[in-house]
Amino acid sequence: MTSFRTEIKFEEWRLNGNHQNVFLTFGSCFADLIRASLARHFFEAPHPSHGVIYHPTALAQAAREVLNNRSYRSDDLLFHEGLFKSLNHHGAFSARSAQEALDRINHRIEDCHNKLSDQAIIIVTFGSAMAYVHKATNKVVANCHRLPQQDFSRSLTDLDTMISDWEELVACFKEKFPKLQWIFTVSPVRHLKEGFIENQRSKARLIMLCEALSNYSNCHYFPSYEIMMDDLRDYRFYGEDFIHPTSFAVEYIRSIFYKNTMSESTLNDIKQMEPFIKTIEHRGLHENTEQTEKRKAAALEEVRLILNR
Repeated sequence: MTSFRTEIKFEEWRLNGNHQNVFLTFGSCFADLIRASLARHFFEAPHPSHGVIYHPTALAQAAREVLNNRSYRSDDLLFHEGLFKSLNHHGAFSARSAQEALDRINHRIEDCHNKLSDQAIIIVTFGSAMAYVHKATNKVVANCHRLPQQDFSRSLTDLDTMISDWEELVACFKEKFPKLQWIFTVSPVRHLKEGFIENQRSKARLIMLCEALSNYSNCHYFPSYEIMMDDLRDYRFYGEDFIHPTSFAVEYIRSIFYKNTMSESTLNDIKQMEPFIKTIEHRGLHENTEQTEKRKAAALEEVRLILNR
């Protein structure tokens, strides 16, 4: 029978990942969707150290701070609209007091740093090559935090700069953790606020960046963007904004990602866990009844048995 879609064919690899690996994620909101799926399937996948970030330079800075276990101080923050904020972090780290913001920031960095090992698999999702540079510090920021537009300059970062940044960073990680693995991907979410043409130019640079990095033995490329643009070439796979993928599309990409990342035995474990996970997640009309709690406790015990056998 004739196929009515073009399935992506790419150079497949298998990392034979399992539940002993720690999965650290850096990048766009798509990276956090993958992290949430990993956590749902009982992998150790902590929340990203700096939150959602799109630009490769800002992402390299975040990963470097995790590697070095950087500790932020009050003079690293700015005060705006009643909140203390870090230009290197997502708005979720902002707080009404400097100490609260610092506690959030430093706790998350330390937590991710402590999970680095040769068993770690780092997933990086690049979102946009459009850089926003804070004029006062001359640094690419992770988030503009609604500061005045005139405080920033905006431009596409050249490919060589991004490659240099990341090659140096990967080398630093490899020196400390020789067996640590990287998975690089480009977010399938289009940044159309930058313009249609600008978005394509941006994504092209990110794809070329991933190609350069995938030449290293411990670095791999996963084609999230290509799967969304070609295999799922239909607006029924997009949300109401026609930009973000639907939950079905994310799940489809996730299933291909797992196939390339996990061992056969781990994939089998995930398949067996799924009905028990659904029982744990189920929200009925009457929550917290004794029978409901018993069902969920029993399902959780079944998951533990699968993980520990």
